[in-house]
Amino acid sequence: MIQTRTGQVLSHIVAAALILPSVTLGLTRRAEAQLQQNPTVAVVQFRDVKNPGSTYGQQAAKSLSGFFGQTQAYDVVPQETIQTQVETLGLSQPLQNLTNVLRVGQELRLTRAGDTIVSGEVIDYRVRSSAQGKQADVSLRVIMTDVPSGIAVNGAGVSASSTVRSGDVSDETLINDAISAAANQAVQAIRSQTLPTATIQNTYARSAIINQGARSGFKQGQEVIVSRGREQVATAQISDIQPGSATIVIKRSFKGLQPGDRVRAVFSPPDIVPGFSQNGEARVNRPRRGNNASGLITVALVLGVVALLATGGNGSGTDAADKFTA
Repeated sequence: MIQTRTGQVLSHIVAAALILPSVTLGLTRRAEAQLQQNPTVAVVQFRDVKNPGSTYGQQAAKSLSGFFGQTQAYDVVPQETIQTQVETLGLSQPLQNLTNVLRVGQELRLTRAGDTIVSGEVIDYRVRSSAQGKQADVSLRVIMTDVPSGIAVNGAGVSASSTVRSGDVSDETLINDAISAAANQAVQAIRSQTLPTATIQNTYARSAIINQGARSGFKQGQEVIVSRGREQVATAQISDIQPGSATIVIKRSFKGLQPGDRVRAVFSPPDIVPGFSQNGEARVNRPRRGNNASGLITVALVLGVVALLATGGNGSGTDAADKFTA
């Protein structure tokens, strides 16, 4: 009997020893998952370019928030929370310029790396009739902005159509369905594209060497911003690009460059114009080649907006950032 009990005890000890590593690993992974928080995204109401008095901008924000949430890759700020913060600042939606978009982002404390505020425009929409029924087309412009820097870091220009529906269905219902489809496309496009980043290795008087090149997605003549922690220190342009490295030439320096500074390509928001192609796609104005200065001018003006916010500007008036509002 003693030997039997001893054997049982030993069996339990061996079993516990075998199970313990798995339990420990599971707890460790759970703790790591809790520490690795998703970036936060807040979607403000879109501007309706065609009819500013409609509710389609609100529908666009609601749809985008929903699809961002479905990816489980973002912590999405509820629309009610955003509206409360907008009212706290004495503003109203849709926000009319980049200054106010950034003010709301700051009020929502979107300050961690990867946190963004999303704004945009409902560019155009229409309802078409056919023998099968009615169908709506919609085009959207979506911009994701990094709040601390005020720089656009991602976005999309998309168009989508509702399903063809027969019977007594309102134009508003069809347009809202098309907005939802376009929002889904926009989130998919945003998740599929990543702007290249690099680190400065060596610095010179007016240039620097970065540790990434063409293989990472950098392109000759591409505009970049240089940051040190949360602070933007320069704007520059890619030159003399190699597969695994490149030279950047300083265009505007605020605090000089240092090894270890981070370099990020500037996102160019798509220029969607009213109207549709024959198959219902959005019309996009392609940027003219060689116009590299425009992106850097945009960056410089946005940095000016950020500086204005830092010094307590109220952003209530119309400013140079209006043209870059999404």
